[in-house]
Amino acid sequence: MKGERKLKYFVSLAKIYQPYLFFQAWFDDTNTRSLLQEMSMEERKMFGFDVRGIDWESYIVNVHLQGIKRVVFGGRSS
Repeated sequence: MKGERKLKYFVSLAKIYQPYLFFQAWFDDTNTRSLLQEMSMEERKMFGFDVRGIDWESYIVNVHLQGIKRVVFGGRSS
């Protein structure tokens, strides 16, 4: 039963991510970095949106996938 549940989980993830698997786009933060350069240090601390400081692996594992689990499994995150 446990293996079947894992399989259902991975199949549901594959369905969710299917549109993105072969999506060929380039995300560019040039304008964001330009705006950040124009901001004062006080504004930078206040708004803090420098994407270079994001720990993407932690975000994907601890935030994004947990949200997907809640949606797919109806409120459960573990």
